[in-house]
Amino acid sequence: MKDLEATTKIVTDWFNSGCVGNLIIFKGPNRNHAEIIIEETRKMREVGPKITAITTDLFAQMGASKLEINSGKDGTPDRIKIVRRIP
Repeated sequence: MKDLEATTKIVTDWFNSGCVGNLIIFKGPNRNHAEIIIEETRKMREVGPKITAITTDLFAQMGASKLEINSGKDGTPDRIKIVRRIP
């Protein structure tokens, strides 16, 4: 949870970083702090060869055209949503 000053700094830093994506800020009722979620889009050339190879292999093994991976409470991968095209 971030207060207004910390939230403003994060938004400013994100805006100036050249990031492509969405920034979601949620403040609940009667709260002085906010949750911040960044949904980021990156080109594969920006993540490096190791991540590119792992991602390419995962797509191939799943036969996927789109993947969404979510972590569980302990932060490790817990669920994967796979979108496939039917030939």
